[in-house]
Amino acid sequence: MKKITKKRKLHRLIAWLLAIAMLSGYVPQGVSLKGLDVFKNMGKVQAATTLQNPRIVKDSSMDAGQRVTWDCVWFGSYPQSEVTEKDGDIYNTLKNVTGWDSNNDITIGNIK
Repeated sequence: MKKITKKRKLHRLIAWLLAIAMLSGYVPQGVSLKGLDVFKNMGKVQAATTLQNPRIVKDSSMDAGQRVTWDCVWFGSYPQSEVTEKDGDIYNTLKNVTGWDSNNDITIGNIK
């Protein structure tokens, strides 16, 4: 019975210590960025295109009676594995081509 209470006390102590540690992050520590000009030289950044709410158009051919079009964000496509000699033509084409950019990218036949 004593063993259980010692363990329970230890668990409660650990829980309290963790709670205090997490809550201490909400307490201001007197640090201020007021005098620092960290963001002084940063210009305003704008996106090339802005995302918009979905566009809803009535369409009787759809089951719901409307067609909804959402904006999509594409991050590109990247190879899932390394290109090796086993890949044949693709490997030979990449090996023999010139004109790689600073990121080691190249476009061959409109495919990056």
